[in-house]
Amino acid sequence: ISACLVGSEMCIRDSCSTYEQDCPPEEKCMPWASGGGGSWDDLGCFELDPMPQSPGEGCMVEGTAASGVDNCDEWSMCWDIDPETNTGTCVAFCVGSAASPMCDAPQRTCAQSNAGVLALCLPLCDPLLQTCTEGSSCLPGGGGFVCQPDASGDGGGVGEPCRFLNDCDPGSFCTNAGSVNGCEASACCSAFCEVGVGDNCEAPSSCLPFYPKGTAPLGYENVGICGLE
Repeated sequence: ISACLVGSEMCIRDSCSTYEQDCPPEEKCMPWASGGGGSWDDLGCFELDPMPQSPGEGCMVEGTAASGVDNCDEWSMCWDIDPETNTGTCVAFCVGSAASPMCDAPQRTCAQSNAGVLALCLPLCDPLLQTCTEGSSCLPGGGGFVCQPDASGDGGGVGEPCRFLNDCDPGSFCTNAGSVNGCEASACCSAFCEVGVGDNCEAPSSCLPFYPKGTAPLGYENVGICGLE
């Protein structure tokens, strides 16, 4: 199956892998938003920049952050995009396989999200302090929490419907409807909270541990999510 970008001569071929980079020569496999918007929902082959940037170097996207077109090399993508300048930093894709992902760089964890479309080696962050840069949100990924672009737009408030992890405002998380008071969709946004620190959720919700007892990664033992018992 193939589809062409509106207003472009470039055609997007489906069914590729960022782990294998199995696109034709001079192209690379990239996550992109097949229906537009800010959430990556598919993988496709895009033209590789003739003078690509490497992980850690500055980069630029064409159109939007999720267009699939950037000037990073075939083993990375442009991340943490400034929407005013379309510039960001090349971040390495995870290596290995979808079943056994890993990262070569130290102090990075493989964060798989959006049904596996995104698989990036990202630094860890604190969801309670929201230590990411403006325009990003600290969300679950890999062995803890990582910074991901905020795609909430005009929505994303607590209790509002969501589809992807980054559909919610910073400080909140897209979770199953049964956990969110008053949610009328399959999933809604719920706020992060600190376990054991008073009543920091709106009734009838309470602060529930994000991780089952004894499974929280080091440093995330007190992270909770406002939900229904």
